Amino acid sequence: MKNETLIEWLQELPGDYEINFSQYMTIVVGEDSEEYFMVLDSPIVGILKNDESKEIRLFTQSSEERVIKEIEKGKKWRKFD
Repeated sequence: MKNETLIEWLQELPGDYEINFSQYMTIVVGEDSEEYFMVLDSPIVGILKNDESKEIRLFTQSSEERVIKEIEKGKKWRKFD
């Protein structure tokens, strides 16, 4: 997805909305095989920018805590070839 598209989509929303990455799934419970829908949310807690590759990565609360702390300290990331 290009940055321009994301900005357009987000500008249509009120500023107080929360943004999450979500995973939707179903589970079957009990003998009657009743199906339930589940949503697993991963709140976005930060952003990483790489000017070389012209790419950003949004990282979520479900990321490894040690890695999040390194990012918050300013540790840079790079792509391996």
